[in-house]
Amino acid sequence: MPRPIPRMFAKWTTYGRHSKGARTMRGWQIRPADVHELATAFDIYREYEFGGEPQSAPQDVPAYLHHVRETGRVLVAEQGGTIGGFAGLVTRGGVSFLTDLFVRPTLQSASLGRALLTAILPAGGVRCTCSTTDPRALALYTRAEMQPVWPQFALYGEGQIAIPASVRDITISAARLDDPGLIAWEAELGGRLRAQDLDFWNTAQRGVALWFRRGGKPIGYAIMRLRDGTIRHPGAITIGPLGVCRVEDTAACTLAALGWARGQGGEVCLTLPGPHPALAPLLAAGLRIEDSYIFVASDGGAFSDPRRYISSGADLF
Repeated sequence: MPRPIPRMFAKWTTYGRHSKGARTMRGWQIRPADVHELATAFDIYREYEFGGEPQSAPQDVPAYLHHVRETGRVLVAEQGGTIGGFAGLVTRGGVSFLTDLFVRPTLQSASLGRALLTAILPAGGVRCTCSTTDPRALALYTRAEMQPVWPQFALYGEGQIAIPASVRDITISAARLDDPGLIAWEAELGGRLRAQDLDFWNTAQRGVALWFRRGGKPIGYAIMRLRDGTIRHPGAITIGPLGVCRVEDTAACTLAALGWARGQGGEVCLTLPGPHPALAPLLAAGLRIEDSYIFVASDGGAFSDPRRYISSGADLF
């Protein structure tokens, strides 16, 4: 799900405790979302992203949003039965990633976005998200001590994609998502243990794990999600997370993953950090940039190396 442009709020308003797990602000109650409210939250996203769509049914809610609620936190701002905005966050190994922050366009001056952000961010640990390039969004996150670090590019490809011959010396073999070796690589390169997400990709998104080897030696891994896609491209295969030991092997392993995905047919998407060595080769291969974000983090992004790691995307990173 693409990152929102938070509605900016000219005046900061304090809010206080209302009940267990809830807060109030100017008559709005900020509290944990019930499962039946996720469809309304998804409507808010669609209203923002597409200018309004028919009312969402429970079956329309992306699986990842249920996953965030079950393994992290989803908060809503509610007043008199009306949901005005929502925020989502997951914490893995001391790294908290803001998955969503959306407010209804008609409530852009109600300070809900800032209140939701303050309510959901933890006091300690690393805090990060993928922001739009809108200056108001970057200002909001920077005030929350998340500094802009690098751009993130959402890439998409379909049809004929040219895979260079330079990756032919890389062999690809299947792995299990519960392979201890793969889990250790992902924890080191991704900067946190995330068993919940590995299980989610396996069960809900038909995740396929791959090892990349050169001369019989493992040099990288990838998780290919066959049932993930995006809101715009629901049938696309998503590449990521993907990690390599050496920067020198980054582009080759990423292109090998692209070749594997194209071998399955259909569309391909991934979200790539700006400093990643595979960006230019992927564009040369025929992928295109569909959207861009700014990765912001309270630790300067030190928990992972953008030259050797591709995240799962803008939803769970």
